[in-house]
This record gives sequence, C-alpha cells and structure tokens, in this order.
Amino acid sequence: MSEVVLTRRIAASREAVWAALGDVGGVHRFHPHVECSPLNDGSAEGGLGASRTCHFYDGNHVVEEVTRWVPLEAIDVAIVAGSMPLAKAKAGFRLTPEEGPAQEARTRVDLRMSYTPKLGPLGALLDALVLRRKFRSILTEVLEGLDVHVRTGQVVGEGGVLSPASAWA
Repeated sequence: MSEVVLTRRIAASREAVWAALGDVGGVHRFHPHVECSPLNDGSAEGGLGASRTCHFYDGNHVVEEVTRWVPLEAIDVAIVAGSMPLAKAKAGFRLTPEEGPAQEARTRVDLRMSYTPKLGPLGALLDALVLRRKFRSILTEVLEGLDVHVRTGQVVGEGGVLSPASAWA
C-alpha cells in the first residue's frame, strides 16, 4: 500500500473548513478535477455511510463512502468502486485549529491518502514511476482548491478556474 500525506494551513476557522468538507455531495466545489459529485441514491447528506459518486473531468469516476465522521475534526472516505486503476483506496482529512497572526483564525488541514494499485507487480512499478507523483500533485491541488473555496466562497472548477458562489449546484 502506498501513501501520500500533505498539510496546508488555511486562513479560516475550523468551522468554515468543515462546512466545505462536511458537504459530502459538494466536493466538486473545491476539487479542481471533479466535475460533479452527486450523492448516491438513498445516501444521507453527511455522516457515517454517506456516499457520493465523483465524476472527473477526464471521464473517470469513483464511488466514495464516508467511513469516519467526527464533526469539526475528521472525515475519511473509502473508494468502493470506480474506473481508476486502484484495487483499494482511502483518504482522510484532519482539522486542527491554530492561531495565526493577530489572533486570526487558522486551520491546519492534514490530508492522507493510502491506496493499492491494480495489476499486482506492474501496478507497483507504475506507482513508483507515475502514480505516487501524480496523486501528490492532485492532492496538492485539492488542498489549494479547498483553501480558495473556503476563503472566497467561489467554486474551483477544472484547472483551478474560479466561478462565482452563485454557480453552486
């Protein structure tokens, strides 16, 4: 199993960051690779077991289910199906309040993704050569998108292009 771990400090309260992360069907509002992320039939809007399907701009998709839900502190999702070359994968966000300059509210966001590629030894080779670097890049963009979205209310679209908050769907 491979793992990518990243941290970003966002100049916003933990409540503001959680509002974006806890909106299970709204990940497309800050993820610059996700075109839309509707909740699956019968899914709750949030909480343990909530599920969504993320449709990526490149035509891929994944079905994700919330496996950990601690309001204002943590959310984990597992990829349970999809078109990506992954045998299994999970990702999680951890939120820690911090104090910034002049007692400004800040939140430390830790993002951890662990995954196992499909294709056995060939998948392990592809991971070493391409996948790990690609996932690190994508997850960095996700944290950047989350930062921008939380601070501005704008939707982060394909390639990081911003849309007004009124474009929320």
